[in-house]
Parts: sequence; C-alpha cells; structure tokens
Amino acid sequence: ADVATLDTLPGIGPSKAQAIVDYRTINGPFTTIADIQNIPGLLKKRGYTAKDIDGIMSRNFIEFLMKTWK
Repeated sequence: ADVATLDTLPGIGPSKAQAIVDYRTINGPFTTIADIQNIPGLLKKRGYTAKDIDGIMSRNFIEFLMKTWK
C-alpha cells in the first residue's frame, strides 16, 4: 500500500503512513509482528510490545495488517 492508502486506515495519519512506507523501503516487507513494532512512533511510542499485540489482537487481524502494509 502507498502513503495515500495507509493514511485512510484508522489511527494512521500522513506521517505514520510515510514512516510505514519508509520502513518497508529500507527493510523490505513485514514478516513478523516485531517488524511492525519497529516502525518509529507506531507501537513502541505507545508502549506496546510484540507480546501485547499478539495477545490483544486476533491472528486474523495481524495477518491482515502484514498483508495490507506490504
């Protein structure tokens, strides 16, 4: 997804959308929750850990995020 598409997701504004795209450009597609957690300002800044996210969200949602944010 590009910046404009990511910007339409709830809680993702233009700067976070750009951070997602920048992270993917440098590091490649997301393959784990840890990859998503490493995006500056997205989850770590809010105090979430990979374990928190795995426990809170269903596996289907996590798979959706990894597919959507490729």
